[in-house]
Amino acid sequence: MVRTRGWALRRLLSYAPALGMVPRPAARRQGITAVVRVKNEEEWIEASLLSVSDAVDELVVVDNGSTDRTPDVLARLARTLAPKMRLFTRPDLDHVALSNFALAQATYRWALKWDGDFVARTTGPCAITRLRQRILALPASRYFHVHLTCIELVGDLWHQFPGCELRRDPFACALSPALRFVRVVRVLSGPALHGWPSIARDPRVPITIRFEDVKLPLYYDVREWDEPYFFHLQIKGPVRMYLRDCWADWAENPALQARFPRLEVYGLHRARQAWGVGTLPEAAELFMARVRDHLVPYSVERYGEHPEILKPYLASAAE
Repeated sequence: MVRTRGWALRRLLSYAPALGMVPRPAARRQGITAVVRVKNEEEWIEASLLSVSDAVDELVVVDNGSTDRTPDVLARLARTLAPKMRLFTRPDLDHVALSNFALAQATYRWALKWDGDFVARTTGPCAITRLRQRILALPASRYFHVHLTCIELVGDLWHQFPGCELRRDPFACALSPALRFVRVVRVLSGPALHGWPSIARDPRVPITIRFEDVKLPLYYDVREWDEPYFFHLQIKGPVRMYLRDCWADWAENPALQARFPRLEVYGLHRARQAWGVGTLPEAAELFMARVRDHLVPYSVERYGEHPEILKPYLASAAE
């Protein structure tokens, strides 16, 4: 983390709750709630939830209207992991409202932002249970927001996109009434657009993106932990991968949604504009071909072995 004047001020103010200058953390149960928002995550949702279940005290899972096998998998897991797992269905909420709904269901002191394509390490020095110990060791008299690091795999279990090998989007956060997700608008251009999700776009043309971020009061102590306790699996079918890339433009852009009321319609429009093709499978194959052209092999020497729960998938891929 870059040590700025703002960082130093935030670190100083983070002692305010302990000193009684702002309300102390509420008397929540000490523990961790994994907050999981999902939509069409049939490929990895089972491995994802099972891999993290022993490291958290509660799994709050909110399905945003999945149309694949995800609801069936979640229903089965809710029975297997009961009473730890609590399952909700909220198909009509936008991404920010969905995140705030999920956060509001958490009953423990800590929230772990977890996605349906995260898979945790369950053994070794970066086992997810070690992350639990580290989180719960932080002082209960103060508020903390911890940026976590995960390893990004793309296309299959053995490849990554150069420059995007690690990701810092996940976090663990001490809950407070003031904590919430908000929309953020940012204009990106030039080098900021380089990365695997922008392969289908012209990096010379600035784009406006809208995404969610968590809004933190100044009395939160913000930290970054570099140890990769889990993997992010950008590994789905070609159409799903292409639509996921389109979603980054479409999901939080009201103007695009007004023109193209469904993500698939926007995906077809973008495919015609970019490549002159008229079907989603054609667009998806072209998109994934461009992605594969940029990938580099995953380095076990640098990042360590895959999570134990992925070993059956690795064996199946090798056959």
